[in-house]
Amino acid sequence: MSINRLIEEHYATLLDACALFLKRAGLLDSIKPADLLAEVTIEAMKNPERLTEVREPLAWLMGIASNLIRRKQARFYRFDSREMLVGDFYQSDEDFFDRIAELANPDPAREFETRSTVDYWLSCLSADDRQIVELAVLRHMDGKAVAAELGISPGAARMRLHRALKRLKSVLMENFYHE
Repeated sequence: MSINRLIEEHYATLLDACALFLKRAGLLDSIKPADLLAEVTIEAMKNPERLTEVREPLAWLMGIASNLIRRKQARFYRFDSREMLVGDFYQSDEDFFDRIAELANPDPAREFETRSTVDYWLSCLSADDRQIVELAVLRHMDGKAVAAELGISPGAARMRLHRALKRLKSVLMENFYHE
């Protein structure tokens, strides 16, 4: 029996199983069961000889589906879950991020003074660092929006923001301890 024929004969069962796997993995909203089954078919077709080696062909196909889901989850957690907004940093270093929070939400009575301070701190950064800090902190843009604005990948935007904030922190801490 060929892989295509096996899938055709058991299409409804396999589709239901894919939907169940995706639901359990929390991916049913983002991945259609039919798309997962298509990927399973493609993966199975890469090793057609395995079909004759396995005792339970449907279990083999579901194993492929399970592995594909695990890979998708790993990609999701590696990229999307690591996206950190500036707000996520607030708890890690209170003095530094209290000052950053002031930049993003200035007291209206002190807005001119705050803006002057912000301009001074940002002037200590390179143009690239200044741009990404302004987008992420002052404009409250998330990582995907920053990446789109800069024409880079979200991962590159996260890395640039992390490095820029690290450099800004050293500028602020130097000023903080010299005040």
